[in-house]
Amino acid sequence: AYTPDPAAARAAFLALIADHPDHVFAQLALAKVAEIELYDTSLSADERLARFAALEARGTALTHWPARRDFHQVMAQSALFFDLPLSLAQRHLLASLEAGFSSPINRANVVFRAAEVAAELGDRTLARRLYDEFLQVLPRDARARLARERRDALDA
Repeated sequence: AYTPDPAAARAAFLALIADHPDHVFAQLALAKVAEIELYDTSLSADERLARFAALEARGTALTHWPARRDFHQVMAQSALFFDLPLSLAQRHLLASLEAGFSSPINRANVVFRAAEVAAELGDRTLARRLYDEFLQVLPRDARARLARERRDALDA
């Protein structure tokens, strides 16, 4: 039977990153390190925010687009999950979109989330652009009506 060991996994991922910093699979490991470090249940809010900042600094070294995409998605999801400032979530959602996606549907899912965050932050221009992009890709998605209503409300 498998027994999870986050500390050993973190150490293995960090060793992989240290040994092969330019390899795509090593760079993908940073997203795993971020999950392990940010979802540690023993952290206080201040400790989590400090870890978040330290991880952000490490993320600047990522050169492969899938690694950048996955890292920024983990960071954005963590910011939203732990009620960190929405500006942090927005920064990482947009960085994830900038990194690129091989699937238009997966991109559209992140676009919708980014539109919601932009609207919440009062960035009407960005929210409108993102809702429009979502609607172009997934016009029949269950969220399409909501996206149209929220986009139209931005103009009201």
